[in-house]
This record gives sequence, C-alpha cells and structure tokens, in this order.
Amino acid sequence: MRKFARLGAVLAAIALVLSACSPSASDGPKSLIQEIKARGSLKVGVAEAKPFSYKDGDTWNGIFIAPLKDWADSLQVKIEFVPTTWENIVAGLQAHQYDVAAALNARPARANSVTFSEPLMQSRGVYLVDPDRVSARSWNSLNTADHSVCVAQGSAEDLA
Repeated sequence: MRKFARLGAVLAAIALVLSACSPSASDGPKSLIQEIKARGSLKVGVAEAKPFSYKDGDTWNGIFIAPLKDWADSLQVKIEFVPTTWENIVAGLQAHQYDVAAALNARPARANSVTFSEPLMQSRGVYLVDPDRVSARSWNSLNTADHSVCVAQGSAEDLA
C-alpha cells in the first residue's frame, strides 16, 4: 500500500512540475498537460538502463516505465516512447522531442537545463573489480592513471 501511495505522490509531483513549467490557459499558450491531452499521447524519452528502462521486444518496461504508463492512463492518453541515448536525453527534452525523460538522475549540470520531479527512488552507482586482477579496495585507490573505469557515456556515473 505504501508503494502505491509513493507512486501516486511521484505522479502528482511530475504533473505539478509539468503544469508549472508552462503558462496557464488564461495566459495564452496551453500548459504541457493540456498539450498532452490535446495530442492524445504522452511522449517519453527513454534510454536503455535495465532494470529502470529497457526494451523487451517491441515493448518498453522497467521500474520507471510502469509509473509513466499509469500516468498516461490517468490522463486518458496513449504513451509514446521516443528512444534516445544518455548523451542526448537532455538535449531531446530541450528540443521538445518528448514531454518527459524516464529514469534520468538529477545531476547539478542537468538541473541547470531541466526541471526534475521528486525522485521515485534513490540508487547508488557501484564499481565492481576483479579482486584477482585489481588490488584497489576504495575509490581513491582505483581513481588513478593505472586503472580504467568503464561507464555508460552520458550516464550519471559518467558525469560524476
């Protein structure tokens, strides 16, 4: 039950953020919520990141996809997924290629460009090493010129 209450709060926060981003109908242009309803679809920018957002055949699924599907249902519109990359997800949002971006971590540099809802969850990036090949046991001992660290380009870990 707590899970659904939190989900409802997150969806309400997203709706509030989106409606606050645009002028009201009485001020002239439609709000984003009104545009979504008039268009009949919620456009969502998505990049692959299991288990958060991933494509299974022709269907997008994941922890962050389910609440967006519920939100589209509550708005009585279809959901339209717009595939992108982590490197381009913010640029696509700024270019109005989609209404919201799924599974995007709030980072200071990103917050200069886009508005974030309340987080659905908190997660930490972790680094795995093969203890037989690497003697490092802390970030400080790993963060040297002697070691290579691989992360997805444009991800929160890449921007850290």
